[in-house]
Formats: sequence, structure tokens, C-alpha cells
Amino acid sequence: MMKKNYFISAIVIIILIVSGGVYYFLLNNKTTPTVNQQTDKTEQNIGATMEVGEKIETKILKNGTTAFQFMQMLKEESKLSFSGTDYPDMGFFVEEINGIKNDSKQNYYWMYYINDQPAVEGISAYVLKNNDRITWKYEKPNF
Repeated sequence: MMKKNYFISAIVIIILIVSGGVYYFLLNNKTTPTVNQQTDKTEQNIGATMEVGEKIETKILKNGTTAFQFMQMLKEESKLSFSGTDYPDMGFFVEEINGIKNDSKQNYYWMYYINDQPAVEGISAYVLKNNDRITWKYEKPNF
């Protein structure tokens, strides 16, 4: 009878050790996070707004989108037309928006603002941040 009790006790101990080991493994095993658990900021979306005169477009964009890429998206959707020149070391320079061209004789140019502040870098270099508002104005530059 004593051998039987030891045998049952040994089996119970083995089961507890094995199940405890499996439980410990499950708790401490680093697994790949599911889609809902991912925190990689490159996968997050941002919201941004583009304003040209009376036209205002707000979009949800991928993190890392530039102002130029946002304009291209709007152009592909026929919500904005623009043209310009892409300079290899300087980036894209806007020369016309919605049929209105820069006018060097009158000194009027398309200037863009980020959240009501004059932009300090070109549209192809500026990476949008969440809730950015890009505003294009046809005006004489202050420089």
C-alpha cells in the first residue's frame, strides 16, 4: 500500500512539475505580438489637412508621408492639380497649383505653411506629423 501511495505521489509531483514548467514557459515565452498589440510607430497612421484657397482636404495617411506625397495623393484623386520641377539636390519646387502659376514679374509665388507657420524646408523633405495643417498661399515672399 505504501509503494502505491509513493507511486501516486510521484506521478502527481511529475505532473505538477511538468505543468508548472509549461505554465512558466507560456508566461515567459516572448512571442510575436498580434496586429492589435503592435506598437511600431512606422505602422501607425496620422491625420493631416491640405488647404488651398477654399479647398480643404483631410486624410488619414501612413506615418512617414511627406507633404509632397500628400499632394500627389490628392492629385491622383482629382482633388488638386499642381506642377513644378524636381531639383536633384533641393527637392520639388511647386510652380503651379490649380491653374495659377508663379509670377516672377509680379513677384507672386506659391508658399506653403505648416500649422500657420512658414515652412522652412521643401515639400518633398517635410515629413508630416499627426494633425498637421498644410496651407498653400499665393503671395509675395517676405525674403
